[in-house]
Amino acid sequence: MTGTDKPNVVYIGTPFFDRDDKYNTGTKAFRDLGCQIERLMVAKNSTTPSFPEMRRIIVEWADLIVVSGGNSLFAMLRWRTTGLDQLIKEAALKGTVLCGGSAGCGCWFDSMQTDSLKPEACKLSEKVLAELSPEQRLDWSFVRISCMGFINAFCVPHIDTVGTNNVARVDIAKKMLLEAHFDPSYEAP
Repeated sequence: MTGTDKPNVVYIGTPFFDRDDKYNTGTKAFRDLGCQIERLMVAKNSTTPSFPEMRRIIVEWADLIVVSGGNSLFAMLRWRTTGLDQLIKEAALKGTVLCGGSAGCGCWFDSMQTDSLKPEACKLSEKVLAELSPEQRLDWSFVRISCMGFINAFCVPHIDTVGTNNVARVDIAKKMLLEAHFDPSYEAP
């Protein structure tokens, strides 16, 4: 899809808070193919490159951008804060291939369903979980978030699964779709 056998790959692991283990597994196939890989780390201010450097990597260098799974809400908010969202849009318009799984898939849509508010999805999940009772760990909801808007649709990653709150994703997705398209103030003529 990139037009080259060994594309320049940019890995963005913001949804998994730039974890090394996710970077290693998420780029293994590209390394095995001999691709050059740039890791763009923007989860923390201390690792976020300057805007001109991010532009060089994303817009000028990348043939392929891969986004990890993880906390999609955190990623969308962080990208908007750093301006990375605008750079990704610029790269997409020039033909850079965009891909990813889970959060890295949903981020390209207008909106997506996410479990980003569940306790185990937060940055300090081990500490948060230690503070919660078993009942409190179940007290969260799937939410709909706005994303990059490249695909005019609503994405539901893992639609066939049940969340740790014991709620089926598909059931909540149906409700979200109905709510999004139903305006109770509209009256038929």
